[in-house]
Amino acid sequence: RYIRALRYAPSANALWIGTRDAGVFRLDVATGRTTRFSHDPAQPSSLVDDRIYALTLDQQGRLWVGTDGGLDRLDPAAGGFVHFRSDPADARSLSDAKVRAILEDDSGTLWVGTAAGLNRLDPGRTGFERYRHQPESPTSLANDTVRAILQDADGRLWVGTYQGLDLFDPAQGTFAHYQQDPKDAASLADEHVLSLAERAATEHADATYLRGRVQQYRAETREDETDLRFEASDLLTDVDVTGQLETESWTLRGDLAGTYDLD
Repeated sequence: RYIRALRYAPSANALWIGTRDAGVFRLDVATGRTTRFSHDPAQPSSLVDDRIYALTLDQQGRLWVGTDGGLDRLDPAAGGFVHFRSDPADARSLSDAKVRAILEDDSGTLWVGTAAGLNRLDPGRTGFERYRHQPESPTSLANDTVRAILQDADGRLWVGTYQGLDLFDPAQGTFAHYQQDPKDAASLADEHVLSLAERAATEHADATYLRGRVQQYRAETREDETDLRFEASDLLTDVDVTGQLETESWTLRGDLAGTYDLD
C-alpha cells in the first residue's frame, strides 16, 4: 500500500495511516492490530473517498481526513464519518473536494487546503470562509493549490502553495508572498511548496519540502540558509514523497525505507 499521511494519537498509542487508494487504517501500536476505514457506497456514513491526502487530530482528539471527495471527521460514537463536501451552490461549503492539507490552530480554528483555495472553519460554525487567488489583488492567496499549512511558534499561519510560500495576516485577511526568483539565489528554490516545518521556536526558519529538495528558509530576511537535496537513493524510494517533515533530524516521513504490512 502507498502511504500518503500519518498521524499518531499518543493517548491511544495508535497510528492513523492514510493511503493512496485504500482508505484509512488505524494501527494499535501495542498489539500491531489494524482496523480499516474505507468507502462503502451502501453506507452513507462510511469514508467519503478512499484516496487520502491529509490527516489531523484536533484538540478534542477527533480525526479529520482529507480526501479526493471532501473533508471527513470520524465520529467514533456513531461508528461513521461526518462529511464536509464542496457544493458549487453553497458559498459556505468547501471551495473544492480535493483536500490536500489540514491544520487546527491554537484557537481551535480548522484550516483546510484544497486544489481550489484555503478554507477556514471557526469553532462552533458549520460553514467555511474561503480564501482564493484573485488576479486583480496582489495580496490575495498566491495560488489556489494549497499543499501545506503551518502555524509557527508565534501563532502565524504559513501556507504552502504551487506558487511559493504565503504568510497570512488575519487582521487584514491578506497574504504576504515568498516566491522563487531565478535572479535571486537566496529566494525559494522552487515554487511548489509541499510540506512545512519550523526549525526552532525562536528562529523563524521554515523548512520547506520542494519536489525532492529540503530547503531551510528564513522568512524575515528572505534568505536561503540551508539547501539539502535528497535523491531517490537517499532513504527515499520516491523523491516526490509528501508527508510529515521533521527538521531536527532532517527526515521525511512518507514512502521511506522499511514497510509495515497493512494486510
